[in-house]
Amino acid sequence: MKKWYLVPTDFSAAARNAALYAMNLAQQSRHGVHFFYAFQPDLDVQSPFLYDSMAKLQEMWMEKLETWSNEILAEHGRMNRDDIRNEVSIGFAAEEIIRLSQEDENCMIIMGAKGEGGMVGTWLGTVSAKVAQEAYCPVWLVPVDARIKPMRNILYASSGDAIAEEMIHQVVRFTRRMEATLHFVHIHNAQGAPEDKIIEKIFETLGAGAFGDLSYIVEMINGQDIIQELNEYVVRNEVDLVISVTHHKSFWEKLVKHSITKDLTIHASVPTLIVHKDDEQTLNAYIDTVPWPLVIS
Repeated sequence: MKKWYLVPTDFSAAARNAALYAMNLAQQSRHGVHFFYAFQPDLDVQSPFLYDSMAKLQEMWMEKLETWSNEILAEHGRMNRDDIRNEVSIGFAAEEIIRLSQEDENCMIIMGAKGEGGMVGTWLGTVSAKVAQEAYCPVWLVPVDARIKPMRNILYASSGDAIAEEMIHQVVRFTRRMEATLHFVHIHNAQGAPEDKIIEKIFETLGAGAFGDLSYIVEMINGQDIIQELNEYVVRNEVDLVISVTHHKSFWEKLVKHSITKDLTIHASVPTLIVHKDDEQTLNAYIDTVPWPLVIS
């Protein structure tokens, strides 16, 4: 079955950049690109012409999406029209994207995110954090000024259960396929295990598998401003991609727990790959669909 990158759009510059980024990845991985737009009609529910009006709105947005995707295809210039498809849906954007993330054929979401230097479009700006936290497949967030380039350094930002052996193995496998150096940066809090125990567990896990040829660095962050420290580390070590692991939270967890994933969505200065500990479409599943080596350049 053909695999697709799901690429939500609001037709902004940030969405356009994410679309071109996705097409570069798709060309390398031999996946298709599934462009998607969701809208909420402002209609009178008492109107006898409601369904006709909604159908016309959907047709109008589909025409706009097809024109937009054709422009992206022409700008990219290296993919076939058969590898592109467009979909318009009526509903709340984040919920519709999350729904589509459960479909087996959509192996990853690629969407725009706010970077250090600018704002995303209003549509993406309100949904990217929710999608990053709640989707059922990996989410690749692309800052508005990000460009495809070789990946030499990948940072794995972990905290809490993100140091679980299963997740480390998936990230290590991805990093090895990219032929990159893994920077394992653990975000420590005072309520967690002692630092020496965390470091010991990390080294034990990294040494437990067939990772003898893996180039890796282990660091610990203890500061108050985690995102600033991560971004400083990214710049200092020329990191090309940040990977963060989270899990689907209950309603009460969302109320009481601070989300590093949400902060990364808003402030990450480089592309960020969000992986959920309980994803239906795992990072391993994505790795298995790609002809390696994946040369991102």
